[in-house]
Amino acid sequence: MAGELMGWNRSVSLSPAGPRHRSPRRTLWPLQQSAAYAFFRDLSSSPDQFLHHIRRSVGTTIVAVAFGNEGTSEKDTMDYIERQDHAHLKFSRAATPYAYAVDFVPLLKYVPEWFPGAGFKKFVRIARQELEDFVQSQISYVKLRLDAVKTPSPADDETISWTATSLYTGGADTTIAGLSTFFYAMVLHPRVQVRAQEELDRVIGTDRLPTMADRPDLPYINACIKELLRWNAIAPIGIPHHAQQDDEFHGYFIPEGATIITNIWGMMRDAAVYAEPDKFHPERFLPPSNERDCTALAFGFGRRVCPGMHMADSSLFIYIASTLAAFNIRKRVGANGKEVELNAKFVSGLSGMFMWVLLSLLSFLTSSPSGPEPFECSITPRPGRGSVDKLAEEE
Repeated sequence: MAGELMGWNRSVSLSPAGPRHRSPRRTLWPLQQSAAYAFFRDLSSSPDQFLHHIRRSVGTTIVAVAFGNEGTSEKDTMDYIERQDHAHLKFSRAATPYAYAVDFVPLLKYVPEWFPGAGFKKFVRIARQELEDFVQSQISYVKLRLDAVKTPSPADDETISWTATSLYTGGADTTIAGLSTFFYAMVLHPRVQVRAQEELDRVIGTDRLPTMADRPDLPYINACIKELLRWNAIAPIGIPHHAQQDDEFHGYFIPEGATIITNIWGMMRDAAVYAEPDKFHPERFLPPSNERDCTALAFGFGRRVCPGMHMADSSLFIYIASTLAAFNIRKRVGANGKEVELNAKFVSGLSGMFMWVLLSLLSFLTSSPSGPEPFECSITPRPGRGSVDKLAEEE
């Protein structure tokens, strides 16, 4: 449904194995960029809008990587983000495993739109055209930017355009879901927040924000990121795979062409691997526990690994480390002077963003990233540090 009929099989994560799949991945490798410190100025001026700031900042960063900063106005950038989110919302609906009969009865793709039970054909027709228009609109601008480099590029127009699309889809969604989960976890676990801030103060001091160069010296921050990825699997089932040949696994026969759905959420909560798996405990990844690193697992498997994995991982580090260095994150205090308890549920990332409410089963099965529903918290500058504006300007 999502791949062949809607046209998403040209994206990095869904394209068939081969040159088309590998080419965009190679194009993405050199495109790395640190997160924009403007996020912290926005957070300082309007902390109650932190979820909006996360989405805007992450989206703007990845659009800058895909298209460059010059010649791209903020209005154009936000329009691009809105169109990407709209396209991916429809993709998430179509990519829910076996949500449509055509996924397990492929012959249905040949029936006409008016045929009883073929309502999905109209959805596909409209969604595919919107996707085509969106992707084609990127080709001329991106190709122009690459031609200006004067270095010949082996990528064709369509590959270039789908690289940009896949970069946003793979990098933004996972980062937004991960950062939303981070704020949620810090509210619930102040002990973890305090220990992370103590490490930051000891390593970098109080007069600057962390940089990527500090990462090797911040083991507890890295452990927090690993635990975020484990505690709430961003992609609970990843991208469905197809068996390329008959296989057998632990006595189970897997026929060629079978759809394989990976229960990443279950693997992350396996009590045989992670002690007290429901507990948020970053120390599990440090000595003496040294439990299994889950970073690679969180972003999928094999040729369908998340194309924005490395960008998402570096973005999570710089946002999380800098936020903890500059701010305290606490429960919101209500009008009665008492702390307001959090009770947000975890849902598919984009579906929560657009208030597209699905049944719990579909929310779990969707391929869209998972994060908490919108929630409120208190975000205040840490005392004894320079102003956030000054810290950000000095970086």
